[in-house]
Amino acid sequence: MNPFVRGFKTIQQTGLTPVLQLALYRFGLITGHYKRLTPAGGRRNEGIEPVWSDKRSAFSDSALTDFFRKHPETAEQCRVEAETILSGKCRVYGNRWVDIFRDDVDFTRHWTDYEKGKVSLLEKDIKDIWEPARLGWVFTLARAKAAGHDLTLGQRSWSLLEKFLNQNPVNCGPNWMNGQEVAIRILALVFFYEVFQEDPGMPGGWEQTLAQAVVDHARRIPPTLVYAYSQQNNHLLVEAAGLYTAGVFLPDFSEAAGWRNSGWDTFHTALSAQIQEDGTYAQFSTNYHRLMLQTALWMKALSLRAGDDFPASSMEKLAAATRWLADLTDSATGRVPNYGHNDGAYILPLTGKEFTDYRPVVQTALYFFEPDQAVEAGDEMPLWFEWLAGRRPNQVVTREKNTPRQCYRKLENGDTSAILFSPRFDRRPGQADLLHLEFWRNGQALLLDAGTYRYNADPPWQNALARTGVHNTLTVNLVDQMHKAGRFLWLDWPVSCWVDDPVPGGRMTARHNGYQRFGVTHDRTVRKLEHGHWTVVDRLLPVRKAGKPLVNVCLQWLMSVKEWHISPEGLLTVADGLVIKPGQAPGDDGRPMIPEYQLIIAGEAVCSSHGWPVQDDLSTLGWYSPTYGTKVPALSFRIHYRGNAPLSILTDFIVC
Repeated sequence: MNPFVRGFKTIQQTGLTPVLQLALYRFGLITGHYKRLTPAGGRRNEGIEPVWSDKRSAFSDSALTDFFRKHPETAEQCRVEAETILSGKCRVYGNRWVDIFRDDVDFTRHWTDYEKGKVSLLEKDIKDIWEPARLGWVFTLARAKAAGHDLTLGQRSWSLLEKFLNQNPVNCGPNWMNGQEVAIRILALVFFYEVFQEDPGMPGGWEQTLAQAVVDHARRIPPTLVYAYSQQNNHLLVEAAGLYTAGVFLPDFSEAAGWRNSGWDTFHTALSAQIQEDGTYAQFSTNYHRLMLQTALWMKALSLRAGDDFPASSMEKLAAATRWLADLTDSATGRVPNYGHNDGAYILPLTGKEFTDYRPVVQTALYFFEPDQAVEAGDEMPLWFEWLAGRRPNQVVTREKNTPRQCYRKLENGDTSAILFSPRFDRRPGQADLLHLEFWRNGQALLLDAGTYRYNADPPWQNALARTGVHNTLTVNLVDQMHKAGRFLWLDWPVSCWVDDPVPGGRMTARHNGYQRFGVTHDRTVRKLEHGHWTVVDRLLPVRKAGKPLVNVCLQWLMSVKEWHISPEGLLTVADGLVIKPGQAPGDDGRPMIPEYQLIIAGEAVCSSHGWPVQDDLSTLGWYSPTYGTKVPALSFRIHYRGNAPLSILTDFIVC
């Protein structure tokens, strides 16, 4: 896309304000303004030194010790993981252990040098440097403390944290580049203090060192908050939470009141703007939705502790957002569709459940944002937030009429369910995945969302799984539903809507106009028949009544790699009991068009009904990324049609 056209469309579609905010941030970098505001080593304190709040959270006043006593297997898991962390390793992205400390990164240069590219990093993906530095491992050490680890835990944990602080001098190194990363650490630092403040084995002066670290981190956020505003997403929520946290825990410090007020106001303003009435979060992603709810839970707990009342409007939005995620969460496994971007974030891992289990956050959010919900037996995470708050949540939510859900709809059919996504884009989309469809059975996805894999990597893996062709939807002329103008920027957002259905509960129909440039709109109807039997009808309808545009259509279905068999007619049978029967779409003369069937696994074509070459980026097809930085082979079933609109394609699914 022409740079001038791209710039014009960016302003037109995202708004002038975020574009100017981003320009202001870059101007501050170029001129050295941020380097002056955030000097290496930090600024000297003027007046009194930071002192922690005298409000305390004691384990003796909570149900946490009782919880671990009743769940010895969870307590033992905490102790084992704590020892691994104390050896210098931590878990990232929910699935692998890495070194906390790195000797292949220069941490001595000012953060702006890294942001401007003056310092080369051997690591291609900055997230692999940032993730251990988010200090998520602090929460595992805290859980081990509550579980009754040995008396040396506090001292050894402080030695580890102090080593990290020394390796990352204030405002130096890549871990100070981003305000959100700094804010996430503030949450961990104050949590460390709350957990270990009464530990008898701690060395002298540790509390003052930690308080100063919180001050240094909080001072880093305001100068570049304009960047967080420009992103209009979780960055702003988390940075606001970091400021509020520093203000609450260091109340007598000279800058604390400003941090607290700024963080509070910014958080609730952002919350109002970023959550739609039906509970959809701005980033159209289940994992970012969970991150948002965790940030809100932290803010809610601190507000109860500090005596600040959440606005009723925020509580209503969060209640809707909680229901949005709860309705997608499988009650038996806690799994959700891998919808939208998944960067592996889990900033407050106060549970022994797996990364893919969303129940801890959902149940805690129901407890705090839905007043009639009780904590279920065996839930650990709600107890931690209650402990942090110092009391039970008691704010009443004014219930309004349920807003019809726009982002997705769900149909049940025996032990299977279908989920169809059709979000309303009111801000930057994350992925071009309109009318993506998934089938689920017994807590497992039969049709997969490819996920994300990586944002930063060698080509073609630079956010490659955001495109239309890797989703369970229909692609026209092998192009995306909207124009990709940057790694995270889509332009010409389609309008998507639900079509009123005369058979409530029996089927669902959605439509988008992302292919109107080719003279067609795309409708998808999902209908449930007898037990385990579904039909999906995809229709390409001419935009103009007189037109019959010629289109090349590719329909993809992504599944786990298992034993499979495909017949000459394209009937695909997969070992987990899924049968896919593509239909033969009628041509202009009424005779059925013979489609081309292709099977692709891990970037390699393994079957083609007519020997056609794969006319797409083959290397990124046939992959599934369950979390950030991990991709595993998957089975991509692609059906190609060529004909004139109107075109109707029927696909039968049988789950047996």
